[in-house]
Amino acid sequence: MYRYRSKILFVWLVALLLSACSIKSAPPLQRFVLDLPEALPKVSHRYGGTLRVALPVSVFGVLGYKMRVYDPTYKEERVYHNAQWSEGVEKMLQGILLRVVSQTEAFRTVVTEHSRLNEDYRLECDIVRFCENYRKQGSRANVILQLRLIDSRNGKLLHTKRFAYSVPMKREDAQAYVEATQKIIDTFAIDLAEWI
Repeated sequence: MYRYRSKILFVWLVALLLSACSIKSAPPLQRFVLDLPEALPKVSHRYGGTLRVALPVSVFGVLGYKMRVYDPTYKEERVYHNAQWSEGVEKMLQGILLRVVSQTEAFRTVVTEHSRLNEDYRLECDIVRFCENYRKQGSRANVILQLRLIDSRNGKLLHTKRFAYSVPMKREDAQAYVEATQKIIDTFAIDLAEWI
């Protein structure tokens, strides 16, 4: 009986070792970042004062690092498993907003919500959509942002605008999604600089 169990255990261990050797490892996780265009237009009007760029908020909850794919046919959302943004979408967009508005020189100082400086103005952003929209006839990168510029001294809404973009993707993969989203960010940066 002992000898029989030993043989079964030996066969089981050999099978386990052989199967472990044949398991392919998953491709490495790719991290993607979005950048700004080299030159942005300078604004003709100046607000002066300090602008606080609030952390953008998604209307659908925290987006985080995941690269989301929405399939309208099945009304479901998926994610790319081996690809993600280098930082959370909310934080990444805050950085983009901060850099664009700083480059326009429309405000004396531009800070985030962590600064102890008193704000004169506040820029708020709602993320309505930030995903790939999968379609059999060709996927598209979609970004919809609702921005508000508020005078913090009196609480008055100075400007509000909805920025909506949809760019076709060349292929059905994470790299193509990033390339299409980068085109959106390039256009958005110029539009934001002109709007602010």
